[in-house]
Amino acid sequence: MAKHVVRQVRQARHERCHPQAGLDELDSRRQTVITTKATYDVKQLPDDLAVAGHQINFMPGQNGVYPAYKSLRTRVTAFWSTSAAMGPEPLVALMNAIHRDDERKVDEIWEDMHRVPPMVPPGEFSHFPEYNAQVEKVRFNAASYVNAGPSRAPYRDLPDY
Repeated sequence: MAKHVVRQVRQARHERCHPQAGLDELDSRRQTVITTKATYDVKQLPDDLAVAGHQINFMPGQNGVYPAYKSLRTRVTAFWSTSAAMGPEPLVALMNAIHRDDERKVDEIWEDMHRVPPMVPPGEFSHFPEYNAQVEKVRFNAASYVNAGPSRAPYRDLPDY
């Protein structure tokens, strides 16, 4: 294990000094999987799919999946949702309806999901990064689908709204 880690560190150093060498190796493998989480406006999704949709499974966030579906229909094949930790059933039902291109059911589920009050008070989203971990722990534990446990330092401060 240690030899493998040392080899990876040496390879990373080499690629920093000679970036093309690493890219050539990746290109020759053809099985490279890269995962990242990026937040962006789903208006870019059609262009992203046109360029790389045959190679990359783009996943809009939960709030972007509905507008993405409305413009791209079944080309939306997955989405990211932290809310799944509160019980994935409505999200699975939504994705299944998207896969079937059942617009009526997609609309029905989406409307039902949005009857739940937002987790961030209106006008307070700018503070979301400060309290994201704390809010998610409270939501997950309250739903009791998973036991996320207590918040740990430094994520203990959570104002009452």
